[in-house]
Amino acid sequence: MGTMDLYPHHLLLKGDDMEVTEGRILELENLLDFQNAKIGKLEYRIERLERLMAALMEANKITSGETKSATLN
Repeated sequence: MGTMDLYPHHLLLKGDDMEVTEGRILELENLLDFQNAKIGKLEYRIERLERLMAALMEANKITSGETKSATLN
C-alpha cells in the first residue's frame, strides 16, 4: 500500500473551520466510505491468507505423512 492510496487526511484538519456544513458532512461521509472500502479490501486479503495458510498446512500434513510412510516401508 503506497502513499498514493491514502485518503487526503487534511480534510480532518480544518482548524477553526470546524462548523457543521453540508459540504463538511459530505467530506466526512466520503472519508468514511473510503476507509470502509480500505477495510473491506484488508478483510478480503486476510481471508485469502487464511485460506492459503489452511491449504499449506494441509499440504504439509500430506507431505509429512507420505514421507513417514515411505521411510517405514
